[in-house]
Amino acid sequence: MQLGTVHNDLTKICKLIAFLTGNSYNSIYNEMQKGIYFSKFHGKQIDEANKILEELNASISINKNKQY
Repeated sequence: MQLGTVHNDLTKICKLIAFLTGNSYNSIYNEMQKGIYFSKFHGKQIDEANKILEELNASISINKNKQY
């Protein structure tokens, strides 16, 4: 889908996340600048999100071991 920071401006990605989640753009932007790391705490949510993406036949998934 080419939606990562390699292909797009970080501010635009943060705007999308803020819109979809209803969270503050500024706080999302600040966290994204640090880099997003998932912990074991997030495992259940990531597995569920990947299951939903698979059911939608999406060609994307979330990798728990990758920095975003």
